[in-house]
Amino acid sequence: MGFTMSSDSLLCSEKVNDVFANRRSTALVLPSADLKILHAAQNLSGCFIAGGAALAIYNGEFKFLKDWDLFFSSFGSYNRAYNKFLDMGYKEVSHSNFGKMLELKSYGDGKSSKVNLIDWFFPNKVEEIFNSFDFSVCCFAIVGDTLFYTKQAKKDEKDKLLNIVHLKKENIVLTFKRIARYGIKGYVPSNEFVLKFEEFFKERKISKSDLTLYVAQGGCGS
Repeated sequence: MGFTMSSDSLLCSEKVNDVFANRRSTALVLPSADLKILHAAQNLSGCFIAGGAALAIYNGEFKFLKDWDLFFSSFGSYNRAYNKFLDMGYKEVSHSNFGKMLELKSYGDGKSSKVNLIDWFFPNKVEEIFNSFDFSVCCFAIVGDTLFYTKQAKKDEKDKLLNIVHLKKENIVLTFKRIARYGIKGYVPSNEFVLKFEEFFKERKISKSDLTLYVAQGGCGS
């Protein structure tokens, strides 16, 4: 179930400053530390802000913003970003299959801001990033001063629906966890999503006992 550039998936774009201007309250609720991340990433050559952080810039729902996923067009761009954030006071706190997590703690209020530097995948364009996502509502990205998204992503954000872009058996537990997290944000799986999920399990001969295990591991309020 890969990404196809259908009429509902074609890229749309807006200037980030226009997004802020159209949603004046957004600029007021974006924490200063996160605003610094946005500006730093916008000024890094070969850097893409994509996924949940870009979605939050679009809809202003910053209360759900946990970290910023940054993608890079080359390992050189990744290294420059890593050094940039270290210079800004960030510390490396973990390194996993999903990337290198850096954190800056605010000692005044006890909160922290996090950036996840993706180091396993170096895309040249936003479509490549979108093709790697599981849900179409994640298909938002910022490059420089421009916010990109698909028509389907815009529609799903408005309707609060989850639709599948890409689904892998090895990531199924994570997908269940993400369904639960997006449920907290008010999103529900679409009818098409449910049908594709049923197809996915049938094609891979995943039993009901396997499904129960997956749900127990990943889908129960995580």
